[in-house]
Amino acid sequence: MIKTISAVLGIVISCSCFLISYVTGNLLDVVIKVVNLVVAPLFVLFFMALFIPFATNRGSVIAGLTSLLTAVLIAFFEIFRIKVLWIMPAALITGIVVGVICSYMESKLLTLKK
Repeated sequence: MIKTISAVLGIVISCSCFLISYVTGNLLDVVIKVVNLVVAPLFVLFFMALFIPFATNRGSVIAGLTSLLTAVLIAFFEIFRIKVLWIMPAALITGIVVGVICSYMESKLLTLKK
């Protein structure tokens, strides 16, 4: 099954290379936007798992989704007129802050129920 998925994805990606001429704007900016969309959210998940002792599953998922949403808003909608190079720092800080707050609140609620 893995070989089939790899073959299909390889064919799809190879065929999509013919569509690069239809990309509007600077190709470097487009690549930076797309690549940086998932780097910060993934690091937020690792950060929550490794450095936050009270991190919860729900808080970490909310942190990752918030970080991804922030990256998409900055990359494609230029929210607050933030430039492309600030995608990763803004998404990282947003995800970590939201994750720590959500995890802390959830862990405190769980201790109050006991």
